[in-house]
Amino acid sequence: MAKYIPFKTDMRHPEQVDACIVWCFDPRMQKVFRHFVDEMGYKHFDPIMLAGGAKDLSGYSSEDLRDALFAQVKKSVSLHKPKVIALMAHSDCGAFGYLKAFDNDLEKERLEMEKVLQEARQFLKDNLEGRQSILLVFVNEQGVHVL
Repeated sequence: MAKYIPFKTDMRHPEQVDACIVWCFDPRMQKVFRHFVDEMGYKHFDPIMLAGGAKDLSGYSSEDLRDALFAQVKKSVSLHKPKVIALMAHSDCGAFGYLKAFDNDLEKERLEMEKVLQEARQFLKDNLEGRQSILLVFVNEQGVHVL
């Protein structure tokens, strides 16, 4: 027997969302995601969740993966006109090889993640039409750092 889950929702199309958020799908990051959204005051947003968050928009990834993620960001921009694009990366991320890929050095990892996020932002600035603000977000055990 199929399961029915009753829920009423407003199906009207939003003219604009507050943000397009590129976030890692790591289950450890789900509560952090909700906290980030609430703290930023985003009521309507397009979540794009995939391994590594913004990694695939940087030089850290293949052109095919970059193009696939970029297509989703472009779709958000064209359909929902976000005011902000938030790009996220986090400590101990499996898509980067976990912390051990950085010799278990938190500072080395943080610097590399900031570089990845800056490359992703530059890629969007160079290839995306529009005037969205681009936030860089790094998550570690201390919290959410908006760069």
